[in-house]
Amino acid sequence: MKKNIPTSARIAVFLVFLGFLIYAGINRAAWWSKFLSIFSADTSTALQGFEVVVNLGLLVLGGSVLWFFGKPLAQFLEGKEQAKHPEKTFTEREIEKFYHDNLLKECERYDFGDLDEERAEDHSGLKLSDVYVDQQVTVFDPKQKNDPSEQKELAERKTIPLFQALEKYSENHCIISGIVGSGKSSFINFLAADIIRSFASEQSSVLPGDFTRRPVVRVRLREIGATLDRSVDADGLLLRHIRTQVHRHIVFGCNGTNGVYDVSDCTIEQYCNELVTELQKNGIILLDGLDEVTLTEDKRLMVQQAIRHFLDRLPENSSCRLILTSRPPGLTGNSGERYQPPGFVRLELQSMSLQQAGTFIHHWYEKKAKADPRPSTNDPMNRQRAEHLIMQVSERPSLEELTGTPMLLTLMLLVDSGNYRLPESRAELYDRAVKLLLQRWHLNLRKDVDSFEPEAQAVMEAMTEDGGFAKDLREALSRTALESYQHAEATAAEKNATITFSQALVLGNISLFLDNSKRTSEKTIASAIDSTAIHNFLQNRSNILVGAGESDDRLQFVHKSFHEYLAAESYHFDDNSRTAVAKLLADPKKRDWWREVLLFWMNARSIVELKDFIRPLLLEPFGEMEKEKLENHAAAVVLCCEAALEKNLRRYADSGRNPELNTLFNEAQQKLLRLMEDMRVAVSLRAQTGRLLGELGDPRPGITVWEDDSGRPDIAWVEIPAAQGFMMGSEAENARDNEKPLHSVDVDAFGISRSPITNAQYRCFIEAGGYEKSQYWQSEGARQWLTGGNDEKLLEGISDKNTRKLYRNWLTGDTERRAPRFWHDRRWNNPNHPVVGVSWFEALAFCCWLAEVEGKPVRLPGEEEWEYAARGVKGLKYSWGDEFAESLGNTKKTGLERTSAVGLFVPGRAVGPQAESEAFGLHDMTGNVWEWTVNRWGKNFGKTEFAYADWQKRSREEREDPNVNELRVIRGGSWLNVPNYARCSFRGWYLPISRLNGLGFRVVFSLAAF
Repeated sequence: MKKNIPTSARIAVFLVFLGFLIYAGINRAAWWSKFLSIFSADTSTALQGFEVVVNLGLLVLGGSVLWFFGKPLAQFLEGKEQAKHPEKTFTEREIEKFYHDNLLKECERYDFGDLDEERAEDHSGLKLSDVYVDQQVTVFDPKQKNDPSEQKELAERKTIPLFQALEKYSENHCIISGIVGSGKSSFINFLAADIIRSFASEQSSVLPGDFTRRPVVRVRLREIGATLDRSVDADGLLLRHIRTQVHRHIVFGCNGTNGVYDVSDCTIEQYCNELVTELQKNGIILLDGLDEVTLTEDKRLMVQQAIRHFLDRLPENSSCRLILTSRPPGLTGNSGERYQPPGFVRLELQSMSLQQAGTFIHHWYEKKAKADPRPSTNDPMNRQRAEHLIMQVSERPSLEELTGTPMLLTLMLLVDSGNYRLPESRAELYDRAVKLLLQRWHLNLRKDVDSFEPEAQAVMEAMTEDGGFAKDLREALSRTALESYQHAEATAAEKNATITFSQALVLGNISLFLDNSKRTSEKTIASAIDSTAIHNFLQNRSNILVGAGESDDRLQFVHKSFHEYLAAESYHFDDNSRTAVAKLLADPKKRDWWREVLLFWMNARSIVELKDFIRPLLLEPFGEMEKEKLENHAAAVVLCCEAALEKNLRRYADSGRNPELNTLFNEAQQKLLRLMEDMRVAVSLRAQTGRLLGELGDPRPGITVWEDDSGRPDIAWVEIPAAQGFMMGSEAENARDNEKPLHSVDVDAFGISRSPITNAQYRCFIEAGGYEKSQYWQSEGARQWLTGGNDEKLLEGISDKNTRKLYRNWLTGDTERRAPRFWHDRRWNNPNHPVVGVSWFEALAFCCWLAEVEGKPVRLPGEEEWEYAARGVKGLKYSWGDEFAESLGNTKKTGLERTSAVGLFVPGRAVGPQAESEAFGLHDMTGNVWEWTVNRWGKNFGKTEFAYADWQKRSREEREDPNVNELRVIRGGSWLNVPNYARCSFRGWYLPISRLNGLGFRVVFSLAAF
């Protein structure tokens, strides 16, 4: 290290010399003659000489003092702390460690944990890696933009894990887009931390191998934006900022780990230069938050240009990768064009699934217990709390918006862990969440208020908690929410669009609530509106508000559900709110627009208040209503019953404490059931009514479970009489070859479930330990599938390579073998809907279990049994007749795009051979879900080995052999199939391992056994 003259010495010498010059200048030549007078015999003259000596001595003393205390003084003047080790030489390895340690420390910080300031110590030990869950993304590859069909497929259905997408597009730069709180910054921080850990040979379960031990830097783009003005040249801007970031981490890492050092070491400068060079050659450049760069003075455009300049100047054959994050508005420029430079793939973050949210919750409570030093928190209670919260989330669809993003899920966890239970009321949950967000508002405001312009401080100081403005601030935000909601309705905004509003609206509402001592003038409010500091605070630091991205003046709430809740809360301040809400509920156009606000308003009422509000609507007769008025009435009933469901009306009714609530519950059930069965109501609304009935509790027999606590499914069995000479198959023009020829078969009498097996009925099998008991998994293929062993053998029957690859990938990703594939997905797990995502092996196992429970030989139907039950001896084309009608069965043409409650459509009209026999009345034999049969199709996908031409040549035992591992026949069509596939004679097929969201089953037993 080069030897430097200490600052203290320089200051001492300079001041002594300065003092000497001043002394000499004032006295000129007199001081020398006075000094010589010391030797004079005259006493008075000699004293003048001693005066000179004393003055010189004081100068020397002053210099000595400055010698020892000059360095601290110099550091104080320069804004530095005292150096404990002013001379220290660092090796390159040490410098690299300083850089990695500080970057890792910053990236591992769980930033949202300090939201709850009052309980900050409870979260201080949590790290990002403790709770991070890899999320799904939709891929938008610009190389496929000329292939609309492929791009549509990618956009509509193809989602893959984010880290898998990084590996798949290993040669591309990436843009990670997502809504507020969707996990963009968390991903950037986790990725940077994982790369750093790879230098220590720490294995990561998600980090692609191509990312290990590569130089990495993280840049917050808002920090670049804050330094920009029109005079800054975009060329080289990003590179300069990268170097600044590297140097900053080294300095902080050095001083934070080993004391405070003078970091002007030339080896540090050399390391910075070398690392920046390596980053350009082979680095991972993480650019976080393009949307946080303001549009003012074209700053966002300048940052985009800086990124382009950086890419243009990368060395030849560079493997450097840029990963950029932004909310969607941040990817739209001033003129509306989308920002997606050449070579970038856009990965759009999707909402977290219930399974991902469950993993996040488990990680939170597990790591929270380990991080908390208090012994009482490190016990099994945390696991129980995690399971309890997951159960509540899975049973309360209204909480879905709070589990979709890491930020909102964290907010819910803070409420849950802070209050030791999640509030039953959604409104109460949002009430506590808003309190937490405003707590962060006050915390950040107290930190930032000194930076505001003088004209704006009066407004902002009034918004601090110390100013006693917490309640008024909340009311101001509620009024902002309501007024902006009303304005959006008046301007015919799209129903699901994010509602934005001006900064002036927020500050104007805030000013209304300032008390007289702090009321500000219109001029001051105008200054506040124009304040850059306030603008930045509201956009980036208030937490409950964020920038809308479309212009610098526009804001939005952090999530639309908070906007809806606060708008509903604003009605709380209105004495006539009940009348106003009733009018919104009665008007179909307004009810549709205000739907979520109305739900929040009703949810905030007490259960007794809610009863008084909705009961008149439930008791209103509708038998003579015209279709249009009936549908309006039905939609209002559905909305009120949703509010009752959110309020957990069933629990209040079951408690027996208030008989009126039990009456209300029964009235709600019966009203929904009658509306669901009224064919005058549009099928989409009836389907919605059926879903709500399933969640509230479907009272129909044979749909769910027995109420005797026996754990048995309640199955409605229908006896199908024997038929001699039933004509199976079809010779129709649109019939396929495998349906021909029409041929005669004899069918013995059997019993069949009136409906496909529902989720509620299948749950009995799971809760009885069906997946744990080997006696229900009787074939080798079934046991093999259950254990996940040697899955490749399950693919033996597939000769086509592409199809084999498709199913191999399917098996690889389908690792959950203790429940149906979509068991935890709210879209498919409604209690009164058919269970879907069950393999043929699972259907067989359920039959074995049910046979034990029912005491009868339950099994899957044979093909001839299924077809006879569906069309009867009259040979109906569809279960209701020969003419297709989209309102009579759930197919693709019906447009529901999902399963529906069993029995939603007209029962089947198939009849037996006796002339006086009644229709079998089976539900959903046409559409809703495909149904497994016991029959073999064969190993060839294109052609069955069990054609009707030689049907009688093969024994029934051979046609139905359960021990052969090959394709199995399915019947009935589903919600995603065209009507032709839903014909009663149509034969489909799938591998027994297939677990689709349109694939279920029903069960039969032989009457001959009784």
